[in-house]
Amino acid sequence: MTRDRVIAIVILGLAIVLGRVPLSAVQASLESEGRSRDAQVAREGDAITIEDPVLDEQVTLRASPTRIVSLTLASDVMLASLVSIDRVLGVTALVDDPSYSRAAGHYPASIPRVSASAEALLALTPDLVVLTGYSHPATARALVDAGVPVLRLPSGRTLDEVRASLVMLARAVGGEARASEALARFDRDRTRLERTRSETRPRALFLAAGGFTHGRGTLTHELLELAGLDNVAEERGLSGLSRIGAETVAASRPDVIVVAADDDEEAARAITQLAPGLEALLSHTRRIAIPSLEIESTSPDCLDAAVHLREAIASTEGTR
Repeated sequence: MTRDRVIAIVILGLAIVLGRVPLSAVQASLESEGRSRDAQVAREGDAITIEDPVLDEQVTLRASPTRIVSLTLASDVMLASLVSIDRVLGVTALVDDPSYSRAAGHYPASIPRVSASAEALLALTPDLVVLTGYSHPATARALVDAGVPVLRLPSGRTLDEVRASLVMLARAVGGEARASEALARFDRDRTRLERTRSETRPRALFLAAGGFTHGRGTLTHELLELAGLDNVAEERGLSGLSRIGAETVAASRPDVIVVAADDDEEAARAITQLAPGLEALLSHTRRIAIPSLEIESTSPDCLDAAVHLREAIASTEGTR
């Protein structure tokens, strides 16, 4: 590793801690040198090999792990269907929130709710820690340096990454058979949505808390497209998670506004909170409330959001 590259990564790491640069910037820095950011999991008999070029890790487990710690909500949810509870050593606190988690109520209180503190994680003596591309790099580095096997799943920014995460996790924990049904459902629903796209495509804008939207290169963008909607954020040249002002929202004149909410009343409040008077400007714009449980999921059940969006659009067109 060159001295300049070390300095660049240190600076980026400090910027992440200060909240100035996303982890994707570090990943992009590594990718610029031709290194794939994706980890690989191979299984041969009972042996499991994890190879991660970003973390410079290659480790072989002689048997399926039995002391698994999950540092992402998506892996909390997927592990619930892949392994027995006694093999899970720790999960995230978000797993208990029914607004976001499909595994709420699954893990008993006796299983610790963990944070990304390397010291606390090492004290648990896990034989596998599951994190993702947006997890703090210092935590991953400390675990690897301490000899703890780490599985870094894709970030879930695309449907392909979501599917790959389930395949990788299932292979790493010996849950391939249990994952087969979820994978078949995911592929079936995705294919059906792709094959039944409508010729009329309403223009939709997804609004998130704090005045953010999701442009090209996000899972939400792909879900909107699968639902038969054109993403206004992409139309405005936005990519990734981007802040969008109330004036831009009003000027875009979307046909539909999609909000992560459980019902229309909550969706209306979310739009009003974005900027005073915005709801009045969009009084004739259709609102669709999609539960955070679906639209903000990065596990394979995220396709439920596209299905429900498609149904909501179809019900509107049927009443015209």
